[in-house]
Amino acid sequence: MALEQELQYFDAHKSELLEHYAGQFALIKGDSLLGTYTTLEEAFEAGVRALGNQPFLIKQVLETEEVIQYPALAVGMIHAGL
Repeated sequence: MALEQELQYFDAHKSELLEHYAGQFALIKGDSLLGTYTTLEEAFEAGVRALGNQPFLIKQVLETEEVIQYPALAVGMIHAGL
């Protein structure tokens, strides 16, 4: 799974991240926190500067995650051909 190591790092350090960086965007590569930023755009720019064109995780530090659902009917996929 893509970014599995980064997601595991985030989950393992979530309480510490919440204590110090609640609401900010964490930039994670492998098992390292590269920084936290006030906006998604700042985190993305820092990730590209530091890592170039390779995968990295940006995740907002929140107590509970917002679940976003897009029902197939709402996005026009109900009649999508396979």
